[in-house]
Amino acid sequence: MEIADEPRRLTALQLLLLVALFVGLALLFVKLLQPLAASGASAVAAPPSAPVEPALPVAAASPDPEPAAATPVAVEPATASPPAAPAPFAPDFKGPRIAIVLTDVGDDPAQARAAIATLPPEIGLAFTPYPDVGALVRAAKAEGHEVLAGLPMQPKAWPRVSPGRNTLLVGAAPEENLRRLDWALARVGGATGVTGIMGSAFTESEAALGPVLDAVGARGLAYLDARASARSVGVATAREAGVRAAANDRFLDESGSIASHLEALEAQAKREGAAIGYARPLPATIAALQAWTATLDGKGMRLVPPSSLAR
Repeated sequence: MEIADEPRRLTALQLLLLVALFVGLALLFVKLLQPLAASGASAVAAPPSAPVEPALPVAAASPDPEPAAATPVAVEPATASPPAAPAPFAPDFKGPRIAIVLTDVGDDPAQARAAIATLPPEIGLAFTPYPDVGALVRAAKAEGHEVLAGLPMQPKAWPRVSPGRNTLLVGAAPEENLRRLDWALARVGGATGVTGIMGSAFTESEAALGPVLDAVGARGLAYLDARASARSVGVATAREAGVRAAANDRFLDESGSIASHLEALEAQAKREGAAIGYARPLPATIAALQAWTATLDGKGMRLVPPSSLAR
């Protein structure tokens, strides 16, 4: 009996071995197929010749090298139509006109406040961009003064003599000088025109000055040349670009007495119809201008905002 059952036991064992072998082969076959299936799927989704990468935002791809607070105001395109010139000041007045520009306003806040409070509003105030002059600019505008932005420009003694940082330079790229212009205009907000701080070298260079004045004109601002150099091409360059411009005729407190300079300014205004004087906001100058302006009506002359003489 035992001998007769032996072949059946061997057959059952063999069947179990065959089943186990088949299952093992099947599992091995499935495992071998998995890499091929994954490779085919990735080939359909993204071919190796054109890998898909997440796009970076513009700011992340090319970060601004300066902090957001220092980002310059964009310059209007040169092709943009400039704003219309302001209406003439006192159009019915036919007599001599005189304009006064106080420069470097803001270097001494106490002197700036004295000028704002005591001088007639027709006297223009050219603010330096170096201190925080925002409050002084707002006070000047509230009193009716015309506000000009002082632009630091390269003098002939550069770099031994410098008006300060962000100076407009003859050898700088136009884009860099425009960035510096933007900086100064942002510091002196609401200006109706610009004038130079120093600049005896810069204002002699038409190539350096031209792009700056194009940007000034695109903003509808006037250009007043301080005449730091007798060979300045500022007014001619500005007018060729269609920018309203005028020039300083006399420094009132550089040498000699203020009274004699004011008399000479009056004589020029009578002779030519208009004249512009530049001065600093020194206490003696402020007092002299306050007394002098009170005499103009009796002389048949009119004190006018500086930019009203730009043409």
